[in-house]
Amino acid sequence: MTCSEVTPLLIDVFLSAVEHQGNPHSLAEVLITMLRKVNKLYNVDGYPAAVYKILSKHLRQIVQLCPDGLLTNENAVSTYLSILDNCDTALDFYTHLVWAVGELASSTKSAHCNNYDVMTRLYETVESALYEILGKLSSKCVSLKLINIMAATLAKLASRCEDLIPRVMLCFHKVSTGISNTGLPTVDKQIVLSRVDELACILRNPTIAASVLTSSREEDPALSAVVRVLTQLAHS
Repeated sequence: MTCSEVTPLLIDVFLSAVEHQGNPHSLAEVLITMLRKVNKLYNVDGYPAAVYKILSKHLRQIVQLCPDGLLTNENAVSTYLSILDNCDTALDFYTHLVWAVGELASSTKSAHCNNYDVMTRLYETVESALYEILGKLSSKCVSLKLINIMAATLAKLASRCEDLIPRVMLCFHKVSTGISNTGLPTVDKQIVLSRVDELACILRNPTIAASVLTSSREEDPALSAVVRVLTQLAHS
């Protein structure tokens, strides 16, 4: 086997060992190293793709084991997300990181999220990246899954910081307008429009938004029924 074939396997073993130990400091250090190095890989056939796949797999586990690592490295996270080329080179990794911000930037996960400025900066980073992506819809293929995850992340952050709700509602209006004006097939447009509409309906009821917009509850059948009712009421 060549070095480009062995190295991804070694990275996988190393990250698994760090996760198994569960040391918060080590996990935080690994996370920031991933953010700094993921876009600096040697361009050997098959090597970057293999490493991206492994890093994407482990990112989710690392941030769940150490949510504080995500927030203490907030500057590095924001810097990475603000560079849209990172989305092009490592889409899955980028998508997982956006998901992690929405999932874990919460006072129930980390004391750092009691800081309004931290929440606002993360929100602004994701919002700006989403606007950039919308601006590229007409010129390149863009992941609709990523757009939906970004919208959900913004909604989750706003549900935990109600001052952001008017801003995210305006953002969702712009997203809906931007998607509607593209040449995407109607079915593809509806994937985004339906999700944005659903999130907007939830946020119009701030008292329940924080409960609904959590991973452990989003798939709850009872809460899904509540979301459907809210959506129907909004359009009645």
